[in-house]
Amino acid sequence: MHKNADLVAGRTDLPLLNIGDAVGNAITGVGLSKVGLLGTKFVMEEHFYRDRLRKCFGIEVLVPPEEKQNVVDRIIYDDMPPDKVSRSCVRLEKRKGIKWQRRDILKNRSSR
Repeated sequence: MHKNADLVAGRTDLPLLNIGDAVGNAITGVGLSKVGLLGTKFVMEEHFYRDRLRKCFGIEVLVPPEEKQNVVDRIIYDDMPPDKVSRSCVRLEKRKGIKWQRRDILKNRSSR
């Protein structure tokens, strides 16, 4: 839906809530201009989310390299069911810390 938000907004008089705007306001509200993006692989690969933050808020959005995107995507879909965060995901985070994310995002320096 958010990939086509501008198209939808242009064809209706109804207000459209774009998650990119809410996130952009929150990011700029705490004084940041550069962030790392973690999400589903689709969100990390596609440009609609990053472009919205860049164009509307001047925020540089960095994403992890593809192999790390695959790990995050798997955790989201396999270890984080919609109704609860599984214990295995919590254990994985505690054990491995997912600390590679920030390091790899900054190393990649890619807003693709």
